[in-house]
Amino acid sequence: MKHACMGFLVFLLLVSVSCTPKAAGPDVETIGDLVFVHNPALPLHPDRSVEFVEELGFGGDETDEEAMLYQPRDILVDARGFIHVSDYRDAVIKVYDQDGRYVRTIGRKGEGPGEFQSLSDMKFLDDGRLLVLDYRARRSSLFDQAGQFIESHPWRNPHFQILFVDDAGYLCDENVYGEDSKVLVNKFDFQGNELENWGEFTPVGFQVKRIGDSMLSISTPHTPRSIFAGDPARKRLYHCLNDTYLIEVYEPPGKLVRKIDRPYQPVPFTQEDAEEYYAGMDRRGNKQFSDLAREVELPKVKTVAESMLVDNRGNLWVATNELGESGEGPRRAWDIFNPDGHYTCRLWLAIRPGIFVHGKMYRLHTDEETGFVTVKRYRVTWSD
Repeated sequence: MKHACMGFLVFLLLVSVSCTPKAAGPDVETIGDLVFVHNPALPLHPDRSVEFVEELGFGGDETDEEAMLYQPRDILVDARGFIHVSDYRDAVIKVYDQDGRYVRTIGRKGEGPGEFQSLSDMKFLDDGRLLVLDYRARRSSLFDQAGQFIESHPWRNPHFQILFVDDAGYLCDENVYGEDSKVLVNKFDFQGNELENWGEFTPVGFQVKRIGDSMLSISTPHTPRSIFAGDPARKRLYHCLNDTYLIEVYEPPGKLVRKIDRPYQPVPFTQEDAEEYYAGMDRRGNKQFSDLAREVELPKVKTVAESMLVDNRGNLWVATNELGESGEGPRRAWDIFNPDGHYTCRLWLAIRPGIFVHGKMYRLHTDEETGFVTVKRYRVTWSD
């Protein structure tokens, strides 16, 4: 009788598990060469979570001026685990080993070969060479694995972001300013020759006002603009015009191959948001900016997406403009899509992820008391 009861209990458990409702998957349709992935509002794994466990922090030591980071901007990790950090104030790239010990500095501030004025992005080539964008100097520079300068080439228009590199060249944004402002995504070889055009997209919007003989322009909050993310392993470009939840996927040589969407309710733009915008303009200390900010028409809702990134598993992370509060402070909602465009989970994060390399996550952290900015490395653990 005891064995019969145990069997009955096991049966009930199996039935309850098998009857647990599962989140519906996406509706996938193919029209010609284009795949449409229509995701439901709920992710496939609503209980999935991620834990970031800090295991390293460095860069804020005042006792070592050479190793000190002043205004770090970007982080890059090479195949050996050496950590490269661009410093905006010093206009150099500082290199640290796996344990955060200072190794060397690449470049210096200046206008000559191998020198920098305003670093905007950097990426490694497969052979270990380092490609660096310099916004103010309007040029790309190549360095070898030891950090020695190889060559550089100038730009026609400013670049801010390297989306991916391959043996033939690099894919990046090209920003055209003027009456017909636009953002192009082009592929260039390492001598600066244009190889492919991947499309024309929407630039950041500005409000412009003529004051005498001069023009005053300011950015307005939550105006539609194109945001991008590159998948270096699959050589993909992700694009989102951030006022709608629609993500486009491009593959070489710039062909649109997939569109990903999901239902989304926009977040209202509140009076509190407006006051925060005005306060930010007031902090600039220019009355003309403050006055113009109060003349522009502010949106009724926020844009959908704030930024995107691709992790080392090929998952696309979409930072939405949904914010919440918890015991740890404000949190932002991140939607995660797998490489096929399926909406897998949603995370509410108190920190902003940086880059993912070999199962680790690296980001910049500002200490609220000292103001020092340090590099932190975390172990990444997923759970359901």
